[in-house]
Amino acid sequence: TYHLVEEQGHQVYLLQTPDIHFGTPGYTKKVYAIYINYRHTGSTAINDSEVEYMTNNSGTWVVFNDSSVTIPQTHSSNYDYSTIKLRPSSTPISCQSMAFRFNFDALAEDSQFAINDIIVEYRTLTKKAA
Repeated sequence: TYHLVEEQGHQVYLLQTPDIHFGTPGYTKKVYAIYINYRHTGSTAINDSEVEYMTNNSGTWVVFNDSSVTIPQTHSSNYDYSTIKLRPSSTPISCQSMAFRFNFDALAEDSQFAINDIIVEYRTLTKKAA
Protein backbone atom coordinates (compact mmCIF):
# COMPACT_ATOMS: atom_id res chain seq x y z
CA THR A 1 0.00 0.00 0.00
CA TYR A 2 1.34 3.41 -0.96
CA HIS A 3 0.72 6.35 1.35
CA LEU A 4 1.67 9.85 0.32
CA VAL A 5 2.85 11.54 3.47
CA GLU A 6 3.44 15.26 3.38
CA GLU A 7 6.50 16.56 5.18
CA GLN A 8 5.92 18.68 8.23
CA GLY A 9 7.53 22.09 8.63
CA HIS A 10 10.70 22.07 10.70
CA GLN A 11 13.60 24.35 11.60
CA VAL A 12 16.20 21.62 12.08
CA TYR A 13 16.85 18.71 9.74
CA LEU A 14 19.57 16.21 10.66
CA LEU A 15 20.18 13.02 8.74
CA GLN A 16 23.28 10.89 9.14
CA THR A 17 23.93 7.75 7.12
CA PRO A 18 25.82 4.77 8.46
CA ASP A 19 29.39 4.17 7.34
CA ILE A 20 29.04 2.74 3.79
CA HIS A 21 31.74 0.54 2.20
CA PHE A 22 29.89 0.14 -1.16
CA GLY A 23 29.95 -3.65 -0.98
CA THR A 24 33.74 -3.99 -1.08
CA PRO A 25 35.26 -3.53 2.38
CA GLY A 26 39.04 -3.26 2.43
CA TYR A 27 39.29 -1.72 -1.04
CA THR A 28 40.04 1.92 -1.74
CA LYS A 29 37.39 3.90 -3.59
CA LYS A 30 37.57 7.28 -5.29
CA VAL A 31 34.39 9.33 -4.76
CA TYR A 32 33.75 11.92 -7.47
CA ALA A 33 30.27 13.28 -6.68
CA ILE A 34 26.93 12.63 -5.00
CA TYR A 35 23.47 13.11 -6.46
CA ILE A 36 20.67 13.92 -4.03
CA ASN A 37 17.02 13.43 -5.05
CA TYR A 38 15.07 15.70 -2.72
CA ARG A 39 12.04 17.92 -2.12
CA HIS A 40 12.47 21.28 -0.42
CA THR A 41 9.83 23.95 0.13
CA GLY A 42 9.77 26.95 2.39
CA SER A 43 11.46 30.30 2.54
CA THR A 44 14.95 29.20 3.62
CA ALA A 45 17.62 28.46 1.05
CA ILE A 46 19.97 25.64 2.00
CA ASN A 47 23.69 26.04 1.41
CA ASP A 48 25.56 22.96 0.20
CA SER A 49 28.20 23.58 2.87
CA GLU A 50 25.73 21.98 5.31
CA VAL A 51 26.31 18.59 3.65
CA GLU A 52 29.23 16.83 5.32
CA TYR A 53 31.10 13.54 4.98
CA MET A 54 33.32 11.32 7.10
CA THR A 55 35.78 8.81 5.65
CA ASN A 56 36.82 5.46 7.09
CA ASN A 57 34.72 6.00 10.24
CA SER A 58 37.36 8.49 11.47
CA GLY A 59 34.98 10.56 13.61
CA THR A 60 35.87 13.80 11.76
CA TRP A 61 33.17 15.46 9.65
CA VAL A 62 34.30 17.53 6.65
CA VAL A 63 32.24 19.91 4.50
CA PHE A 64 31.49 18.06 1.26
CA ASN A 65 31.51 21.15 -0.93
CA ASP A 66 32.37 24.67 0.24
CA SER A 67 31.47 26.50 -2.98
CA SER A 68 28.35 28.14 -1.47
CA VAL A 69 25.98 26.59 -3.98
CA THR A 70 22.37 26.89 -2.86
CA ILE A 71 20.19 23.78 -2.90
CA PRO A 72 17.14 25.23 -4.69
CA GLN A 73 13.58 24.91 -3.47
CA THR A 74 11.18 22.68 -5.39
CA HIS A 75 7.66 23.75 -6.25
CA SER A 76 5.43 23.44 -3.18
CA SER A 77 2.26 22.43 -5.05
CA ASN A 78 3.58 19.12 -6.41
CA TYR A 79 5.39 16.12 -5.00
CA ASP A 80 8.11 15.88 -7.65
CA TYR A 81 11.69 15.45 -6.56
CA SER A 82 14.60 17.48 -7.90
CA THR A 83 18.17 16.25 -8.29
CA ILE A 84 21.30 18.17 -7.40
CA LYS A 85 24.86 17.05 -8.06
CA LEU A 86 27.47 17.99 -5.47
CA ARG A 87 31.17 17.56 -6.10
CA PRO A 88 33.60 17.41 -3.21
CA SER A 89 35.89 20.37 -2.64
CA SER A 90 38.91 18.14 -3.26
CA THR A 91 38.02 15.82 -6.15
CA PRO A 92 38.20 12.87 -5.85
CA ILE A 93 38.03 11.67 -2.25
CA SER A 94 40.01 8.46 -1.61
CA CYS A 95 38.58 6.24 1.12
CA GLN A 96 37.56 2.71 2.05
CA SER A 97 34.18 3.79 3.41
CA MET A 98 32.15 6.97 3.73
CA ALA A 99 29.24 8.37 5.75
CA PHE A 100 27.17 11.47 4.97
CA ARG A 101 25.51 14.00 7.25
CA PHE A 102 22.90 16.60 6.29
CA ASN A 103 22.95 19.17 9.07
CA PHE A 104 20.40 21.89 8.28
CA ASP A 105 19.97 23.72 11.58
CA ALA A 106 18.76 27.18 10.56
CA LEU A 107 15.66 26.57 8.46
CA ALA A 108 12.59 28.80 8.53
CA GLU A 109 9.65 27.35 10.43
CA ASP A 110 7.72 26.64 7.20
CA SER A 111 10.58 24.68 5.59
CA GLN A 112 9.88 21.15 4.48
CA PHE A 113 12.72 18.92 3.31
CA ALA A 114 12.81 15.26 2.30
CA ILE A 115 15.48 13.07 0.71
CA ASN A 116 14.35 10.27 -1.58
CA ASP A 117 17.78 8.81 -2.26
CA ILE A 118 21.49 9.54 -2.47
CA ILE A 119 23.55 8.25 -5.39
CA VAL A 120 27.33 8.14 -5.02
CA GLU A 121 29.53 8.40 -8.11
CA TYR A 122 32.66 6.39 -7.28
CA ARG A 123 35.22 3.97 -8.65
CA THR A 124 36.75 1.03 -6.78
CA LEU A 125 40.51 0.68 -7.18
CA THR A 126 41.71 -2.82 -7.99
CA LYS A 127 44.32 -3.14 -5.26
CA LYS A 128 43.42 -3.63 -1.60
CA ALA A 129 43.98 -0.77 0.82
CA ALA A 130 47.11 -0.98 2.95
